[in-house]
Amino acid sequence: MHFLQRKDIDCEKWNQLVDQTPNALIYNKSIFLDVLADNWSIYVNDVYSKGIAIPFTRKMNVNTVYTPNFIRSLDVLGISSGNILNDFINSESLRFSAGNLMLNTQVESDGTNRKKFQEILFHNDFEINTLAKRMLKKFDSSEFEITHSVSLDLVLELFKVELFPRISNLNKKDFNLFTNLLIELDKQGVLKTNGALNNKNQLIAVAVFVEYKNRVTYMKGVANKEFMKCGVMYALLNNQILKTRERNFDFDFGGSNLESIARFYKNLGGTDQFYSCYEWGKLPRYYTLIRGIYHKLNKK
Repeated sequence: MHFLQRKDIDCEKWNQLVDQTPNALIYNKSIFLDVLADNWSIYVNDVYSKGIAIPFTRKMNVNTVYTPNFIRSLDVLGISSGNILNDFINSESLRFSAGNLMLNTQVESDGTNRKKFQEILFHNDFEINTLAKRMLKKFDSSEFEITHSVSLDLVLELFKVELFPRISNLNKKDFNLFTNLLIELDKQGVLKTNGALNNKNQLIAVAVFVEYKNRVTYMKGVANKEFMKCGVMYALLNNQILKTRERNFDFDFGGSNLESIARFYKNLGGTDQFYSCYEWGKLPRYYTLIRGIYHKLNKK
């Protein structure tokens, strides 16, 4: 096992490893990591039959591992991945001053805590609750209609105006990265878009999803504030859930550790699943101070 920096990675072999690993998520693919990560390396064997992606950033001569925004978690890849993760945690993680790595597996180690997301597995029965039924009924009695043909430009404009200003921990750079990601996913043919139109054929809400293997994952969505109480977001997600189950695919809500958002997903039938956050090291005080100032300036 050894580390390869981005310039030395054979992306064809790496993506093939992701494709061949059962239940591995699309977040591991080079398209996500190239767009969203400042840098990334892989800890892999010679024949690319097992490995793990390690996103990192280098600032002020400090190397830190991190999980980029819009990537929920990464996988330990390979049918016989063995003790890769333990090897990384016990020795190779020391290559980096500190780290915060989200992993789609249960990690038994100091510095690890559980995170959650919500999903609906195609082979499980699911039921939406009373609130969701009421909101869907509101939408059905409204003048709005769902469309699956929305230009990406309109989607991005609605996100820019309505969504990103509401999320305090995201800045202009994050929006640009997310824009680039959607453009690339659209080129790959794996992006799905649900929109809601009013009676003037104006886009009032949108939800975007990515399809990979037998899973459809919700990425982001937003509605104009004046229409939030009309059940429009419930309708957009429920529409995609039903289409996903018709194909015997799993539906992944993307997940949130904010209870209010997790509750929304559960209203639509989602159940909690868990992944791990492994943290180690301690950043120099000067680094955290300067980084805090930088983020404040970039929010303006």
